[in-house]
Amino acid sequence: MLHVGREGIAPTGRPFRLLLVSDDPTIAEALRGHLGRHGFRVCQASSGRTAPHVVDDTYPDVVLIDAAVHGGWREAARSLEGHVPRGRIGVLAAYWSTAARREAIELGVGATFLKQLEGEDLVERLRALIDEAAPPAADPLEPDERARRRPPASVSRKAG
Repeated sequence: MLHVGREGIAPTGRPFRLLLVSDDPTIAEALRGHLGRHGFRVCQASSGRTAPHVVDDTYPDVVLIDAAVHGGWREAARSLEGHVPRGRIGVLAAYWSTAARREAIELGVGATFLKQLEGEDLVERLRALIDEAAPPAADPLEPDERARRRPPASVSRKAG
């Protein structure tokens, strides 16, 4: 099991990378500032459609999706399938029904968060999500890993 340092630093000595999927500038700015102060390097995708491209370029350790993102959290979670290890995705919402939480788990989401969650609690729960999930994402400087994660050019993905 990977142990997450208190300062948001990976065992490799680099800050943890977090991809925030949100098109709300207020939420994005607040989360970027708060998580940045706790040692997370935050990058952003504005929709579920752009998230896989950002993942392939930044190799985040964890993804946090704003449930109100354009296209919805379900589209964002589905778009990340095959790009992010199962369990390395968290979704932030104002409210969670039992059915929505079950659906999130089925889509590979490792944690659901309430927007009312205190900042320190969010940081701790994100660290726990990284700690409990699959091995960390590859370092973006490892080109062999990048080649393994991307499908060959001859493989086409079905839209859906």
